[in-house]
Amino acid sequence: GTPALRDLARAAWSELDARGALESGTYERMQCSACRTLADTAGSTASCPTCGGTDLVLRSERNWFLRTGPFTEAITSWRDAVAVRGPAAALARAAPAPP
Repeated sequence: GTPALRDLARAAWSELDARGALESGTYERMQCSACRTLADTAGSTASCPTCGGTDLVLRSERNWFLRTGPFTEAITSWRDAVAVRGPAAALARAAPAPP
């Protein structure tokens, strides 16, 4: 993205973090050095499921997640305001409210 867009995204994430709406977790997976495939499980794979290579390295990165708790009221209001039409309407009416 453009620098302006990156700055806007950083500002939005900073605001969400200041409101306590973010949490983070570490994503860890084995990655094949040859074909760059990520294995489904961290640390328990002996060879690459795609190419069979055995040169696997642990890849780790921090990910951020948006907590929905602080926004439950707004999400519920939005959900109630959405008019679902067509075949999905019956399913939408029958769906339980978000926790």
